[in-house]
Amino acid sequence: MKPKSPLSTEHYAAAATASNTKLAYQKDLVRFAAWGGVIPSSPARLCDYLSQHAATHKPTTLTRWLASISQAHLTLGLESPCRSIEVRRTLRGIKREHEAKPRRVSPALRDEVLAMVKSLSGNLAGVRNKAILLIGFAGALRRSEIANLRVEAITFDVRGMILALGKTKTDQSGEHDEIAIPLAKGSTCPVKALKDWLRQANIQSGPVFRAISKGGKISDRAMNPHSIAQLIKTFALAAGMDPADYSGHSLRAGLATSSAKDGKPFHKIKAQTRHRSDVTLLKYIRDAELFEDNAADLL
Repeated sequence: MKPKSPLSTEHYAAAATASNTKLAYQKDLVRFAAWGGVIPSSPARLCDYLSQHAATHKPTTLTRWLASISQAHLTLGLESPCRSIEVRRTLRGIKREHEAKPRRVSPALRDEVLAMVKSLSGNLAGVRNKAILLIGFAGALRRSEIANLRVEAITFDVRGMILALGKTKTDQSGEHDEIAIPLAKGSTCPVKALKDWLRQANIQSGPVFRAISKGGKISDRAMNPHSIAQLIKTFALAAGMDPADYSGHSLRAGLATSSAKDGKPFHKIKAQTRHRSDVTLLKYIRDAELFEDNAADLL
């Protein structure tokens, strides 16, 4: 057999950037060109670009635009004007002037998830939604990870199941993608809930969670991550909670916070949530401990 030719350095460099990121870069550069921007660009021109969009676009969006423009310069072997003090000062001023304080999304704690599950109907959509809630919570999954889950990525055994998530937001290489979800007692076992959904929907391969039409027909395609987030808000409302406080991130945050409240070791929580940053995970743990042995508990 003829040996394969070695791949080029450019190939591996291109592979280091996720496809979604490349697409975002391309769109950002098309936008810049439509505005009248060129590569190479001057710092002054970039400051004008930022200033003209400061009132209409979020600072996070402007930051991404700069990253795309910077990458375009570096790819051509040019010095990036985005690193200049003028551009950095302009962006910093825009952030101070326009950046809103981030809204804290409530974690869906264990009892709240169980309340959501209890509110579900017993029809096919209810069976699917029960699996979404319990798997999303137990796996500390992002809404995109719930939507992208495939049957081929699930391994069942006597202890529970293992999910191979592949490339994720915090693991672009997919090297640490496997998480375990153990069997649980009672009717809220995530493993049993998922098996029930797969059996009743007769899904044997492909996307796990799919849209269901009003007539009860199950789509061949995976659900949209945005739909997952909207469902969680709907479940929260049905359980008597304010849907504005919950999002697609609430199940993931809820597992981290609930585990901390239950005294689970930090390294075990991190293994399940797959947080790269200890600082980010510690926020959930701090939230869980705010009222534990509180210094103001004197009255």
